[in-house]
Amino acid sequence: MVQKDYTKTYAWCLRRIPEEHERFDFGAKAAPNVDLSRVEGTMIEIQLVSAEKTVPVGVTGPDSPARKQQGFHFYFMTCSEDCCRQLQAAVSEDTLLGHALGLNE
Repeated sequence: MVQKDYTKTYAWCLRRIPEEHERFDFGAKAAPNVDLSRVEGTMIEIQLVSAEKTVPVGVTGPDSPARKQQGFHFYFMTCSEDCCRQLQAAVSEDTLLGHALGLNE
């Protein structure tokens, strides 16, 4: 399997990130029993069921400021406030769906 390099790709629109372009980002927490140790510090793809879309997300390392200071396991990067809002809404909707199905307990 070929691993895609998402380190320079916006999560929602999947466009390449220009060197000096403004970025909009947010973090998210994993469910309590999820083991991310094999992918910490890397980019992975996740399926957003509600948006019918696969997006890249950074998995924070245990010593990263996002993890240590804010408790975030995932970090999403977008190109605009609009893309950020759309992605946040999709992540929130999938999180609620997971709770409704008993998957995030």
